[in-house]
Amino acid sequence: MGVPRFYRWLSERYPLINEVIEPEQIPEFDCLYLDMNGIIHHCSHGDTPDVAKPEDEVWMDIFKYISDLFTHIKPKKLLYMAVDGVAPRAKMNQQRSRRFRTALDAVEATERAVKNGDHPKSIDTFFDSNSITPGTAFMERLTVQLRFFAQKMISENPLWQGVEVVVSGPNVPGEGEHKIMDYIRATKSQPDYDPNTRHCVYGLDADLIMLSLATHEPYVALLREEVIFGPEKTDARALVRPDRLQLLHIYVLREYLALEFGEEDLERVIDDFVLFCMLVGNDFLPHLPYTGVGDGGLERLFSAYKEYREKQISSADPWLVEHGGGINWANFLQYLTVYSSSEEKFLADEVSKGHWQIGSERERILFSPYHTFFNSERRRCGGNGRGGSHMSYEYQLKTGFGYPKSPEEARLQFYKVKGECDDKAEVDELVRDYLEGLQWSYSYYYRGPPSWHWYYRHHYAPFVCTMVNDFDDFVTAGGQIKFDGGGPVTPFQQLMTVLPASSGQRLLPKIFAKLFTSSSSPVKQYYPERFDIDIDGVKVPWGGTTLINFVDEDVLFDAMNAAIAESERTGQDALTEAEKERNVNGGAHVYRYDPSVKPVTVQSTVPRYLQDLTGVTVDVKPFRHPSLPEGMEYFPHWVLPQCDLHKYK
Repeated sequence: MGVPRFYRWLSERYPLINEVIEPEQIPEFDCLYLDMNGIIHHCSHGDTPDVAKPEDEVWMDIFKYISDLFTHIKPKKLLYMAVDGVAPRAKMNQQRSRRFRTALDAVEATERAVKNGDHPKSIDTFFDSNSITPGTAFMERLTVQLRFFAQKMISENPLWQGVEVVVSGPNVPGEGEHKIMDYIRATKSQPDYDPNTRHCVYGLDADLIMLSLATHEPYVALLREEVIFGPEKTDARALVRPDRLQLLHIYVLREYLALEFGEEDLERVIDDFVLFCMLVGNDFLPHLPYTGVGDGGLERLFSAYKEYREKQISSADPWLVEHGGGINWANFLQYLTVYSSSEEKFLADEVSKGHWQIGSERERILFSPYHTFFNSERRRCGGNGRGGSHMSYEYQLKTGFGYPKSPEEARLQFYKVKGECDDKAEVDELVRDYLEGLQWSYSYYYRGPPSWHWYYRHHYAPFVCTMVNDFDDFVTAGGQIKFDGGGPVTPFQQLMTVLPASSGQRLLPKIFAKLFTSSSSPVKQYYPERFDIDIDGVKVPWGGTTLINFVDEDVLFDAMNAAIAESERTGQDALTEAEKERNVNGGAHVYRYDPSVKPVTVQSTVPRYLQDLTGVTVDVKPFRHPSLPEGMEYFPHWVLPQCDLHKYK
């Protein structure tokens, strides 16, 4: 998903990075990468929202979408189709939050319809978008379809016969965009890599911009449908024109960054840029207070970095990030110290203007740790409004806080009410966890997940001023952060972690159904029907912080294993062989045209529209990303010396 409004902010600050492309003006590319989940979502929803499209129409629409993109770009060497596989736990938390929020919104919409005398459609008529999650039967069928499609196009289209086609399906662990970037990093590390390779990445996530910068490959362009933004300083959704495509040129963005921050060591500047932009939030961490893109957070972070660099002008090593992706905590502390002055001023203004207040007039707290005043009434969604261990707003009213007399007092109130920190030790833990999350996120962008099981255990980020005050102890202790590594979970484990009960009972095998609803289920608390949504400072209906409890994966996985063991013992609802296959992480495949192989017939997977393929001469083999050469610890995070930076200018 990336950072809300980041793409717009960057496009408005650096307008020449985007180019609307015409068929006769498309640059040449060697490799085309498709982050497939956006395509799947687009093609799976029918024109009538409450009626699902026939599935074979979904497949045909996906085929056409891919074919059109290929025809536009005409890659010379490679087409890489990457579907989201099992994600790291840090990403699963965000997926869980979004899916539960969507389910709750659907329930509320149904309740409103009934109240208004309407007759809502049965849930069975909808396409459940949660089907687009690894481990579902839908995604298994999608993999079969993509494999058929690859063979069909290579067999019948001469343009496809000159490229390798990789299908990395939902059974291959990793988010689609991260699988793509891992491949680019891995190939760049090989001795025979052409440093002038031109990469085109199709995808809708704003974090693709940061991931592309992090490859230090100048010839990367991001392909997406044209986006037309609404009036400035509004939160209206941008208009997307599916009939027109645009490219975001990383080469041009790099030139802008050189102009903005200086050219003496652009690659190190880019590494720092990726890090401090993470402070506005990402899919794994909440944004710092006052750093929302719409609140001018990025401008303040930019200004702080420039001021920090000026103060470090005589330093031989001023960079926030070390070679290999480790954060230089001592330098990062100095950067945060510079930034903290703007945070302190902003907070002092809020307090002095009376925007930070507790108002009992409407039985809600007006509590402002962010821009202007903070409507801290958590939206109560039925029941008693309590979500997990989080305090309801009635309890907050009883805390007895008076109006803060200083920014420090306001921060303490925030940690008590929002962060549920009862003492300094818990605030210190919040800070430590956030710093750990920064290192995890940065490592993930540059080297892949340092741990598949790490996640940020809080809903809010600490104040920078607090981090600066606690940082000395952290740096003195060596600033060491280590992760446990580990491997990905199984598809069913991810489904049980991210799906609400309404979807989980239909998309998972029957043996897990009672875990969602049975009063004796040891994990029932992880599937609340109602929970709080913090709408502080939110201007749009889809905003807010979903205050849902975090899953203890040891407890959940033990419960799943117990359910499987019980079904095997009784023979009731035991996993079928097909279900067992769905629950296994597998590998990708590469398809190549090879007239020397024995021709075969490939049965059509959409017989209503397409015939069987005869005389197919396509070589299909397992596909893995190349390993780092011996003696190399990490990929080259710089522009390779042989790269001609003026070749495609």
